[in-house]
Amino acid sequence: MEVGGLTIMTLKAAETIPLNEEKPIQVLFSVRDHTEEAMDVKVITRPRELKTGLQITIDNPNGCIPLKPLAMVTTISDDAHVHQPVSNIIPDEEIEALLEKAEAASDESKEFLRSFLREFSDTFSCHENDIGEYKGEPVRLKLIPGAEAKKAWCRPRRVPYEQVPWLRGELKSLEDRRIIQKSSGSPYNSPITLVRKKNGKWRMVIDLRLVNTLIQDSKWPIPSLLGTLEGFSGAKVFSVLDFRAAFHHLLLHSDSRPLTAFSCLGAQWEYSRLPMGLKTSPSVFSKAIWETIPDRIRQYTSVYMDDCAISTPDEKSHRWVLRELFEAFREKGWKLTPGKCLFFVRKIEFLGFEVGDEGWSAKANSKEAIERFPTPKDKRSLKAFIGTCSFLSQLIPDLQRTMGPLHAVSGKKSVFRWESEQEEAFQAVKSAIASSVPLAFPDHSPKTRLILSTDASLVGWGGMLSQKSAAGIETPIGFCSGTFRNSQTRWSTYDKDQGFKLGRIDKDRLG
Repeated sequence: MEVGGLTIMTLKAAETIPLNEEKPIQVLFSVRDHTEEAMDVKVITRPRELKTGLQITIDNPNGCIPLKPLAMVTTISDDAHVHQPVSNIIPDEEIEALLEKAEAASDESKEFLRSFLREFSDTFSCHENDIGEYKGEPVRLKLIPGAEAKKAWCRPRRVPYEQVPWLRGELKSLEDRRIIQKSSGSPYNSPITLVRKKNGKWRMVIDLRLVNTLIQDSKWPIPSLLGTLEGFSGAKVFSVLDFRAAFHHLLLHSDSRPLTAFSCLGAQWEYSRLPMGLKTSPSVFSKAIWETIPDRIRQYTSVYMDDCAISTPDEKSHRWVLRELFEAFREKGWKLTPGKCLFFVRKIEFLGFEVGDEGWSAKANSKEAIERFPTPKDKRSLKAFIGTCSFLSQLIPDLQRTMGPLHAVSGKKSVFRWESEQEEAFQAVKSAIASSVPLAFPDHSPKTRLILSTDASLVGWGGMLSQKSAAGIETPIGFCSGTFRNSQTRWSTYDKDQGFKLGRIDKDRLG
């Protein structure tokens, strides 16, 4: 067979293949090239990906160069009982799985959700190659005046031999999905790094740090974490949405693509869509999402980067918001991953926290990870523990003061030691996080009072912001704490207490 010659591939499988099957199977094809010489080829693929126009990569018949793209499916025979799948149709089993998870949905809402998912099936991505395309202006990357291209050329890094087959397949996958394209020769070049993920698989990462020094910033206000969480106040019904390859929805302008060039395996590629790693990517993506969501439903949607959630006080308004939002997604070209979305639930995981109608709290697996954290043996492991716990400081009263003995041995100028004082603090922090309770969302009704309670000691301070309802019930909505350092330790008790209050009020005012 000749690469580039006319190639026809006809499916010859004699048995029925379910199109919703995810596991790769072996399929028999009959292949004919321009010489009309026929041969049978076995291909490993996923049935749902079988359709006219599919390019197949198979072993070279001569065995010299593996993984050559030799054929394209042009015919799927009727006797194979495999019909070309209709694009953007969610399988019934995925719809039923989403309905089973809709714990907060009534029978009326479940019927709505069933028909809704079928109506907006084109807004969902049916496989990893089905990436949406944002219908907006392509992203332009602007160079800083005076930036020189030669400063952004890095020599390619050597790829370990055992990772070459995986990398070759990943590059082809990205190219097939039109995320990257072959470069005609860019004066810019960034190195790649392969990083092992938690599941043991690899991820290709482009080191764009040098390019980031040459391009102008793209400013767009990204909401604070606490400000985003407060948007769930008063909600009873939740949905969470997951974008398929979020940043890759946005096209890069052809003039900007050479800036993202990278090289490996003796060739150079460049991104045709917005990559991760550019300093402008988060703000550009956030702006695109903000421009997509209609103003009339903005109060019911919480968006932080590529995390999107819907929260409403009842099911009726939830149905309305879903329809309005998905019509906007369809108009702008966004696509979601159905298996990672949740609809009509009482609790969701959002931004590392568990959010529900009772408030927000630490996720169960976060508590378990801290509970299982081994005793630190050096400063590095101790800082990892402190950082993990500090992420939850808003949920835990007096946390930073409790961690005082740990901070004392983790500083640059301090000497690491692990004595009874550190062990007691270590166990006390674990216990406090394990027993933490959800914090309420702010109640903005006129009759609700906000109360700031503070306390200070010789070594640290702590505070609680709570709200008191018209019925006289007081509930905490946030905690804060810290330790006094350097000259602060010489303040009087009055100055320590009042100085903290002013700082706390200013922090709450600024969000």
